[in-house]
Amino acid sequence: SNDTSSRLSEHDFALTYGANTGVFLVNAVLNANNSMFQKFRPYVGVGIGSAVISISDAFSLQVNPLEAGVNHFSTTDDKAATFAAQPKIGFRYDVNPNLNIFAEYRFLYIAPSNFIFGSTIAPGHAATSAWHLDIPSQIYNMGTVGIDFDL
Repeated sequence: SNDTSSRLSEHDFALTYGANTGVFLVNAVLNANNSMFQKFRPYVGVGIGSAVISISDAFSLQVNPLEAGVNHFSTTDDKAATFAAQPKIGFRYDVNPNLNIFAEYRFLYIAPSNFIFGSTIAPGHAATSAWHLDIPSQIYNMGTVGIDFDL
């Protein structure tokens, strides 16, 4: 059995951090034949790859009970790589042989990621284990409209 008599009561924390994400995908696109739709050319695509997420300047403030001025993370930066994928759908319209307009929709999925920050190191503070930050999957909806021309 676990001895819970020495456990501390529950504490609440407020977390702040900066995050940068780079997504690297290999895409395949299937274009409809020009003769099927004349000047209107729909296409679909899919991409798979990875996302690299960088967390910086992480700060964990204990707010209940308040412990002002102590960052509970002894390390404040971490990186994680995770799976990323996107389906996309769009169309091009040929205005003339050298100019077309297009519109596209993309759905981007980034799998969950995990980060580890160092244990709390502060004078008079109880020892802790390393802190784990789990970011759930991220979903983005994106649209693009543009003009494509040949010189």
